[in-house]
Amino acid sequence: MKKVSKILVLIGVILTIVLATIILNASSTYNDIYGNNDTFDTATFYNIDNYNHVITAEIIGDYKDVDYFKFYCNGYSTSGNGVTSGNDVEVRLSPPNSLLDYELELYDSSGNKIAQSYKGPGETESISMTLSHGYYYAKIYGYDQDNSSSNYGFVIRNEDAFEPNNTAAENTFVSSYYYNVWATIGCINDVDYYNLSYYDLVPRQVITLVPPSGYDYDLVVTDETGNIIGQSYNGGSTTESITVTTKPNEIYHIKVYGYDGDWSKDKYKLYTRNVQWYWKYVDLVKVG
Repeated sequence: MKKVSKILVLIGVILTIVLATIILNASSTYNDIYGNNDTFDTATFYNIDNYNHVITAEIIGDYKDVDYFKFYCNGYSTSGNGVTSGNDVEVRLSPPNSLLDYELELYDSSGNKIAQSYKGPGETESISMTLSHGYYYAKIYGYDQDNSSSNYGFVIRNEDAFEPNNTAAENTFVSSYYYNVWATIGCINDVDYYNLSYYDLVPRQVITLVPPSGYDYDLVVTDETGNIIGQSYNGGSTTESITVTTKPNEIYHIKVYGYDGDWSKDKYKLYTRNVQWYWKYVDLVKVG
């Protein structure tokens, strides 16, 4: 009888352990919609060329959990002139609360670690780099086995969200209702195009380009068929400005480029206003 009692107790202990394990595993996958991303091979994939990707429904669910995210950079490749550039990318991680310490690492396509951010508990981890075209991995894990069933915040961000916009032919939609744009001429052959369309009758518009300090950029505006209706070719870092007569619901192309191959990772500012100096909402549609 004592032996049977011991067996029953042992069975009870085993069932308790099994039940606790099930509950623990269930809690560790709560809100973990990308749960099967614990290795390079199973990393969750994103292409960041045209969009900013923000992922919030993700957790480090237990002390062994590691999350990998894979992303692709289109970059730039300027053949024949010896210049190679890339995407300005920011990878950012925010832990669930001020007590947790999560770490962020960045790897190239061969699995070599190329950057890391190791700050203290509650601190936002951030890596900003210029990345050439290819695949990259972000790795997230808890320092000293930190983990939580609460979501962390994670961002992979192309710092020039308007790229690629190097031609006026593809009419790729990016966003609408911008009246200020900050972007870059990121390499020697880079050209930025935007579509501009007004929804009501504001017949005269001023389009202004402020280049980064020390660089000479030029500004051209054409109609939908490619005829030049305005251009500004000032020297040095002088602000370029064009006043154009526009018609409602017609599309105009804005072209920004560096004079004599000028380019910089510093951002230029492009904006528009009507001649009465009131800000005017417009469509700036990336076209390339």
